[in-house]
Amino acid sequence: MRVAFFTETYYPTPDGVSHYLRDIKDALTAKGHDVKVFSLTGEPGEDVHIVPGFTFPFYRQYKVPINLIPFMLFRKAIKFRPDIIHIHSPFFMGSVGFLVGKKIGVPVVASFHTDFSSMQESIRMPFKERLFRLSANYNRYLYAQCDEVICPSPHATSIATSHGIKEAKEIPLFVDTERFTPGEGERDNTILFIGRLTQDKGVYHIIELAERLKSSDYRFVIGGTGPEEESLNKEVLSRDLGDKVSLLGYIKEKKKLELLRKAAVFIYPASADTFGLSVLEALACGTPAVVPEKFPLHAYSDGESGLVPVDFDRIDDVLNTIEQMLSNRKNLDKRRKSARDFAVTSFGISQHSGALLDIYGKLIEEGKKESGEEQIR
Repeated sequence: MRVAFFTETYYPTPDGVSHYLRDIKDALTAKGHDVKVFSLTGEPGEDVHIVPGFTFPFYRQYKVPINLIPFMLFRKAIKFRPDIIHIHSPFFMGSVGFLVGKKIGVPVVASFHTDFSSMQESIRMPFKERLFRLSANYNRYLYAQCDEVICPSPHATSIATSHGIKEAKEIPLFVDTERFTPGEGERDNTILFIGRLTQDKGVYHIIELAERLKSSDYRFVIGGTGPEEESLNKEVLSRDLGDKVSLLGYIKEKKKLELLRKAAVFIYPASADTFGLSVLEALACGTPAVVPEKFPLHAYSDGESGLVPVDFDRIDDVLNTIEQMLSNRKNLDKRRKSARDFAVTSFGISQHSGALLDIYGKLIEEGKKESGEEQIR
């Protein structure tokens, strides 16, 4: 099967979608399928085609295309002759992928990875309210024309539905549990966050917690980049938290794995995630994760998962929960085992790739039948 991914972002761009796409591409390729990626960001390769663009000034890890009519990209995609197209955003590259699909007459699948409306407070730019409203309307319009829409969790499905995207199919994401594994030796006293530095990720809650735990032995490590990075650095300095909080910027995979294996606990105050891939990576490393009460991964948990639900608007309760958890070694060891078991048993690569291939195969067969019926007529 020949599969074409169209996305705004691909590895090593620092976000969850780019890492997911790298891993699912590898998984599908290992099963014998031919997968090509067409993206605005990422590292080019034999099967990864990067469209020329310039840095988006209001969110510098992303890009805007130089050429709004990418003839060369069209030619490359059409020459590949994919059996199916999978778009991973509703914007420029998603639109290009959709048009290619219609041009050559193959099914188009769309994934609803991100609730872009939740990112509005994180982007400082003129007329952003109008821009986000237009984006939401276009998202609904484009995805309504696709042959299948996929969401990574019940929470994501409900968001998509609230945006007018109907009949989405839920397929949970996955974690590579052979790569993300618990380490050996003692854990340190780190409370770790890894993710985009945006308002919707709740990163300022971490600064508030650090200030409240200023006299403790715990240290906070924040990995990632985004629009709030400069502001967070200023907050750390103004509150005299330089010895308590380390902002590492973008973290490469080897360093991320090292941090996840050594941290005492992972913290993720995000209010609008549709799944929570970085949390799942922490769990796979046997690191319990303090997350919001309505975090998407709770939908798959029976209570033994390593997920620790809190209300981040009640800082005193969050502090008490973290301190009690870290002070009870026996219970903490149990949570670490539950975290690893939850990731391994519920979120394997084979389940996710198999579900995707089932959807692809069904749509391709339906397309062949419709094509045959058209020829008979």
